[in-house]
Amino acid sequence: MKKKGFTLVELLAVIAILAILVIIALPAVLRMFNSARKDSFTNEVNTVIRTARQQYILDKGETATYTNIEGSINTLPLTGNSNLKYLVKVDNNGSIIKLQVTNGDFQYCHTGDVDIVESGEVQVVSELEAGDILTLTSSSLLSFKLGDYVSYTPTSTNYSYGSDCTGYSPTQSINPSALDLWRVIKIYPAGSVELISEYVSSEEVYFNGKFGFRNFTKCLNELASQYETDGITSGSRSFGYNGQTEFIADTSKMTTYPWGCSTNEECENAPVESLGGGDSLYLLDVDLVTNVLGTIDATQKGSSILRGYWNSSRAFYIDTYGSLEMGWSGSSTGENYGGNLLYGYNEDWISKRSSGYHFRPIVTFNPNVEITGGTGTQENPYQINYQ
Repeated sequence: MKKKGFTLVELLAVIAILAILVIIALPAVLRMFNSARKDSFTNEVNTVIRTARQQYILDKGETATYTNIEGSINTLPLTGNSNLKYLVKVDNNGSIIKLQVTNGDFQYCHTGDVDIVESGEVQVVSELEAGDILTLTSSSLLSFKLGDYVSYTPTSTNYSYGSDCTGYSPTQSINPSALDLWRVIKIYPAGSVELISEYVSSEEVYFNGKFGFRNFTKCLNELASQYETDGITSGSRSFGYNGQTEFIADTSKMTTYPWGCSTNEECENAPVESLGGGDSLYLLDVDLVTNVLGTIDATQKGSSILRGYWNSSRAFYIDTYGSLEMGWSGSSTGENYGGNLLYGYNEDWISKRSSGYHFRPIVTFNPNVEITGGTGTQENPYQINYQ
């Protein structure tokens, strides 16, 4: 008896059924495949983390940047995927302050310490916008050095302040965004960077009288905070501030012949900073800026004329006539500092004056601020990533 085979119609039907099954099953298979690839990449990221920490120990706890970006000599002893690119920054405490890893299909970016990366934290490159795709190039290796010029524009364009800050009645204002060129003056082991504005404010800041003297340091720091930007800075201060009392609450010594003395020679060791007696803490910034930049001189943007600017330090002294004078060693023009009387006592008079100078802030960059271009010179300052 002759065996019967499949007809053409039956074969086509079987093929159609198989095609349908493949169509149904293919997405699940692809998901499993991509999930396995993602898990593999996640394991590679965790290997980078472990290896970086081990290398940190071998390097005897030195702050380091490990990367296999072309041109780098500080690579990690890794084997495996040759397409894997990484950049790891470790501070002197062994904490990872920045981690970037990519293989072209997947990527992981993190700022701050991390122990273990989970697969769900990994990004699929094909699902990202062009601006979010990690590209590790030689520019990623750029780092700030003392004295570098940095282009940074604070987001605030106007800040108004009144007598509750300065003791000066008319409302005043500053435009923080006008100061857009800065100099690196200090680099911390954890990666934070301090910068001082290359120029002084175009506006003068006026203080007046006893309240202006008492609130002087607090008000200057309040103005400095307006030069911060979320995600970029972690702090700010006025030039000269190094822990002085921001507001003098106890005015018991702000009278004629405080501390029971009537001459500067007699009062040499008597004044107390927290009671308005003045300080020399501002010299820390004078030395810092002078050592890095060579001078504390500053001009307004677009001008070559040196301008005086406030130094966050009060001054107390008794003049040759026996009068108590309160102001601060607050104006710096060239290398000179002078006291400016705001409030004074004598047996026969009380003096109350106004005085105005420009303003020069200092800001601190977060460790994760990235340089995206420039060479760090005045003509071509470093550009930073604001994202």
